[in-house]
Amino acid sequence: MEPLDPARIRAIDEQMQCHLDYCWAVSDPEVRARYADRMVAVCRKAVWGEGKDSIEAGADAGSRAGCPVDELIFVYVVPDEAFDQDYHVPEWPSDLPWVGLRKDDHGQTEAR
Repeated sequence: MEPLDPARIRAIDEQMQCHLDYCWAVSDPEVRARYADRMVAVCRKAVWGEGKDSIEAGADAGSRAGCPVDELIFVYVVPDEAFDQDYHVPEWPSDLPWVGLRKDDHGQTEAR
C-alpha cells in the first residue's frame, strides 16, 4: 500500500475545516441572532467580517489585522423567520457566482 500524499491530506483537512465552519455558522445561536440575513466571512469558528453579500463581508474581513483571507468561507445566515411559510428568500446577485442554488422550471430557487 502506498502512503498517502501529504498534499492530499492537507486538501482533505481544508475541506473538513470548511465543512466544520459552515456547520458552526448556520447553527450557532449567537451567530444566527447577531448576523441574521447577512453574509459572514468565517474561519475556524470565528466571524471575521459581515455584509450584505460576500464582497462586503470579504472587504470587512480583509480590513481586520490577522485575518486569514486565504482560508475564509462565506456563509449566508438564514434568519429564523425564513422557516415561516410566507418568507421570501432574497435573490442572489446575478453578478456573483454560486454553485449551490439554481432556479427550477417554475422560477423558484432550489438547492443543487
